[in-house]
Amino acid sequence: MNFFISKNLKSASLACTTMLAGLAMLNTAYGQSPESDKEAKPEAPKEEVNKNELKVIKLSEHVYQLGKVTFNKQTREIMIPATAEIVGAEVVEYALVTSQGKIHESLFITDAKPSHVNIAFKLLGYKEAKYLFRKVNKNFQPQEDYETSTDEEKKKSKFHVNASWTVKGEKKSYPIEELVSNPRNDQKLESTPWVYGGSFVYKGSYVADKNNDILAIFTDRAAVANYAGEGREDDTLWSPNSKVLPRHGTAVTITLSPHKDKVEAAEKINAK
Repeated sequence: MNFFISKNLKSASLACTTMLAGLAMLNTAYGQSPESDKEAKPEAPKEEVNKNELKVIKLSEHVYQLGKVTFNKQTREIMIPATAEIVGAEVVEYALVTSQGKIHESLFITDAKPSHVNIAFKLLGYKEAKYLFRKVNKNFQPQEDYETSTDEEKKKSKFHVNASWTVKGEKKSYPIEELVSNPRNDQKLESTPWVYGGSFVYKGSYVADKNNDILAIFTDRAAVANYAGEGREDDTLWSPNSKVLPRHGTAVTITLSPHKDKVEAAEKINAK
């Protein structure tokens, strides 16, 4: 196994063990408290870690697989197989959940485990950032102020989401922001990087696996990652953009790719 993956796999395995065994604050996602609090409390006091589920398989020189999640150590992309779920006029709060999750509120569903997506983020060097979430008081009620993150955490938490599928032999590919719109004014989601927050651990359980949330449009601390643009704290704004979305049940690949700011892009061009 190559040094990059080997070194980061040890860190990710340690993080995963901590994630599944440690204690953390209960779910305080803004607007998510009643449902998420209920779902975040496991019946069993502690879960056993299935080591087979953490096995990383090398598929090619740069591509690895963990469960149903594949990732490229060179491009730092994460690929998740999914299917189209909501394509009508419903309100959406999530871009991606598992097939046991809030499928009535999500554009796409997947059989990939949220914890596997989380580990792929860690193996590829992404950093968790919590600045999208509101601080809470001693009763876990959200306040006006937000959590803080370092500049490095903010920079290394950012990524973009793309959905691709094939229709009659023709490949379609769209940024996730173009697949969601506000029916009141036909405005699309703001084109902005998403933020890897990492979810959290509660009573020995990784909450994203319990709640089955991977990519949230409406800010959810329990999800693996969140949309960071305008309107992210309003759960009534967004609906599927049926003009471009595929039919219900269409096989889709969700690709998460690292954000590169203008300085980084310019440096890469000049280096060529």
